[in-house]
Amino acid sequence: MDVLVDLKKLQQVVESFGSNPLIEKTIRKLISLRKQELKRTLRHLSEEIKALEQRYQLSSSDFQKRYAEGALGDDVDLIKWASFLDMQQRVQAQLGASREMTTARYFERLKMMLLQLEFVEEVIVREELITDDFGYLRLRFTLSNGDIVELFEYVVKDQNAIRTVNYSFHLQDANADFQGGRKAGRACRSAPGAGEKL
Repeated sequence: MDVLVDLKKLQQVVESFGSNPLIEKTIRKLISLRKQELKRTLRHLSEEIKALEQRYQLSSSDFQKRYAEGALGDDVDLIKWASFLDMQQRVQAQLGASREMTTARYFERLKMMLLQLEFVEEVIVREELITDDFGYLRLRFTLSNGDIVELFEYVVKDQNAIRTVNYSFHLQDANADFQGGRKAGRACRSAPGAGEKL
């Protein structure tokens, strides 16, 4: 369980119901304490790993390759070394996941999510602008049945969150016939009944 991610979610829930300075201060303090704890753990792991690298005169990357190949045996120190490296990676991932959301990270997650959907064949970035304060993205993705979706989203950064200001998408079938879409929350259709699968 990733405590930092859970605390961030709790913070977003509290903020969505209005401001309560005491609760917000408590959550910020808990997040700070957890980050400090993770950083201490990371320092300790780094010290242990460095000691093992010096003892065996081997870099951790070389160790991982040789250990994975079974070339080093199963000495207790080597098992600890592999465990320390695994724990180090997990702690770094937790610290990385707690980073503030940026427009670049938001759009990268959107693109990755689309690429992971099994019914999406191809994703093409048609236009993209990313700044610290806002960003927009225009994508075209092809579905496995040949349909094409055009997507546009404009976002701004509000404190630690990304807020969608405007978006639109439209769907056309494999014959390039418009099937439906949505613009800034309003549905549009080419004909009655079209776009129902949206």
